[in-house]
Amino acid sequence: MIDHEPAKKLFWQYACNYFFLAHDGALEDYKRFGVSSEKEKEWRDEYIAHWISKLSSSDLVALTSLRQANAHESLQVLLKFSDYGDDYSKFWFAFTIAELAKLKDTDRKETIVARETAQKLWREILSKPNGISPEHRDEVKYFMLEGLKATTAEEYIQKFTLKKLKGG
Repeated sequence: MIDHEPAKKLFWQYACNYFFLAHDGALEDYKRFGVSSEKEKEWRDEYIAHWISKLSSSDLVALTSLRQANAHESLQVLLKFSDYGDDYSKFWFAFTIAELAKLKDTDRKETIVARETAQKLWREILSKPNGISPEHRDEVKYFMLEGLKATTAEEYIQKFTLKKLKGG
């Protein structure tokens, strides 16, 4: 029996995404393992299930991992998620939902619902500010503030939200 564990580890390390594997020059190394597309689908399904089980408004690693994997399959769960947390977390949930909705494999009806949900969450950030936790405030780095000409984490989220609502 072939030990696929090193291949799976590499595949997961790059969010089951060939773009990231190629970008970092790891695609050829990965291809040497000779993994079948069926096995990759199995690993991808496991990866998505793993990160869905870790979804939280306080730790956005799972959300980022799903977005990097282009996990349109997770949209149903994201759309039913109810505790979006502070404005920083809510912004990134909306962003991820909107990005996954753009993928070609996303069902057309689901795309419409996802876009509407993202827009609703962004409008809530502007109309009913919920603040930003100290942990999330630390996530907003100086270069991010500078990029949107913001002076605080709250202002950064407000400006980024306005940009997304205007189609940016």
